[in-house]
Amino acid sequence: MSIIIIIVIIIAAAERIKQRTTYVGQTVKLPCRTTASYYVDWRRLKTLRSDHAYIYFNGHVTPAYQSRFSVEIEKTGTGDVYTLVIADVQLNDSVFYLCIEDAGLGNRHFFRLNVTGRLLEQLGSLNMTPTSAAAAAAATTTTTILLTIVMTIVRIIIG
Repeated sequence: MSIIIIIVIIIAAAERIKQRTTYVGQTVKLPCRTTASYYVDWRRLKTLRSDHAYIYFNGHVTPAYQSRFSVEIEKTGTGDVYTLVIADVQLNDSVFYLCIEDAGLGNRHFFRLNVTGRLLEQLGSLNMTPTSAAAAAAATTTTTILLTIVMTIVRIIIG
């Protein structure tokens, strides 16, 4: 019986995490809808159990994040929407983001941002015109090795 309860809790927690996927260089918006007109904090977490870094605190984006992060606020009357905007998204932005209502005392809204690099697409579009069958085989092998190296590096970075 207790195993079923644990599974239900895990599933409920997983459903509360909103997933977003984007590409390197894009702008992404993560909207946090509050249940009333409260201030919110936006935090960044590498894992759900890791320490957090404040992105937006006490009504301002913290200095470490001011270059690419901003918060748009929409007043609705029944609650507000605090949208975290991340410009020029990078691979290392693939982490969890947490919006907490009422300056850290209220409801929690989790987001998981998944960033996909465009490097693989660019490698795939390289114009290689081999002059012989041997050159074609070498080009194919080189491309395969490059893609393998890039995939390994991306996996290491994303962790």
